[in-house]
Amino acid sequence: MFVGRLAPEKGTGTMLAAWDRLAKGIPLKIVGDGPLKDQVVRAAAGRSNVEWLGHRPLADVHALMRKADVLVFPSYRSNLLVSQSTDGLHPPRETGESL
Repeated sequence: MFVGRLAPEKGTGTMLAAWDRLAKGIPLKIVGDGPLKDQVVRAAAGRSNVEWLGHRPLADVHALMRKADVLVFPSYRSNLLVSQSTDGLHPPRETGESL
């Protein structure tokens, strides 16, 4: 699952290209909106394993993230920290540190 702004610096195009090559049978849910929205919508329409969910309320995003097996962060700029506890995944947050 990918959650974020659909923009070049977020690695959206790279993620879709990699999904084509490496994850043909693995489903990918994409939550977000942005300048690459049309590219993502076309990608989802042409692939049975990619689903674009659009912009969602924060409560929905948290529920979807808790159900996800994997969260994908292909960003070229963000440094994110995702933690897990007994109640599920906690939403990513900016760390401000280089990884």
